[in-house]
Amino acid sequence: MLLGSVFANGQSDYYFYFNNGATRYNIRDYRSAVIYFTLFLADNPSDEKTYVCRGLAEFHLGEFDNALSDYNKAVELDSTYVDAYFNIADLEYKLKNFEKAIFYYTKTIELNHKDDMAYLSRGIAKQDLADYSGAICDFTETIRLKPKHADAYLYRGIARRYLGDYAGTIEDLSKADKINPMLLDTYFTTKNMKDTLDEYKKAIASYNAAPKTKVAYRASLKTKPKENLSTR
Repeated sequence: MLLGSVFANGQSDYYFYFNNGATRYNIRDYRSAVIYFTLFLADNPSDEKTYVCRGLAEFHLGEFDNALSDYNKAVELDSTYVDAYFNIADLEYKLKNFEKAIFYYTKTIELNHKDDMAYLSRGIAKQDLADYSGAICDFTETIRLKPKHADAYLYRGIARRYLGDYAGTIEDLSKADKINPMLLDTYFTTKNMKDTLDEYKKAIASYNAAPKTKVAYRASLKTKPKENLSTR
């Protein structure tokens, strides 16, 4: 996420500290970003967006308590500030507080029903709590909002596998692979699951090679793979 600078009506001096904070953040100098955002807030203590920006920098520094405090301050100043709720949810997910993460992703969705990333992220959190049916609903909504969302197909495919829909898994992973050919390799390599990746690649190749016989192909997928998949 990149932060934008603000230049409005010749007020560049007024936004000097904020603009420098945004610049430092964008080059990943998060410590300096925090300092500049703090200087800006000293004169603008009611600027909810700057609290979120400082919180993001603190998040990257691993200062999660400070980040949460800033996100909550932003919500206190503006109870409809969507980005603040989403960032609280991301922080809670990072801390493996999945139920809290789901709560705040839901708040985000209540304020913006078209936020595909909120649905995707909530689905991943549900999947971590083994709510695979709920996760599939969220991934499906993500795809409805953004039909070429490769990550949504990937995660929905994983959720379907846990529910025993192995043919559905291959269909979804095949779509993810078509949209983003590098996604499966990145995901399964990160999880140290190259053998599983190779199995899926073969299955996807077979699936795509016989488009007219997919019904028969789906019926042939009866054996549950041995490896366990984890999310994120």
